[in-house]
Amino acid sequence: MRSILGIDRVSSRDLLDVAIGLGSQFNYVVAGEFGRVYTSDDLDTWTEHTTETGGNLEGIASNGFRFVAVCDDGTIQTSQLGDVWTTAATNIFSFYSVIWTGSQFVAVGRNGVVFTSPDGTVWTEQVPRSVTLDDL
Repeated sequence: MRSILGIDRVSSRDLLDVAIGLGSQFNYVVAGEFGRVYTSDDLDTWTEHTTETGGNLEGIASNGFRFVAVCDDGTIQTSQLGDVWTTAATNIFSFYSVIWTGSQFVAVGRNGVVFTSPDGTVWTEQVPRSVTLDDL
């Protein structure tokens, strides 16, 4: 089976989110299951990369110069170009979504966990709520 983007898939949940990085070498980065990330600069040729997690990358965002992916294993992965990833933060709850607001990244997840970061590398946990935040 092949996806719309031409990336080989092994299941219907293999590709979970996509981000565009305006200032990076790879303009498109797709996050998937088992810590897989795919990069492309033309939407035709894709290269697979791995992150420092084996969990599902539930969401990905970019501020134009850095990519941030959140994982259901409670980690936040970060990459400048989309090819080499490092763990920027860890949490005991699953993350489900991340966005760039124009001034900061906001990551949300299970049990109301909310983390924010102005640059994608230094994260601050906000006051937890009693609800699960699945999406932004």
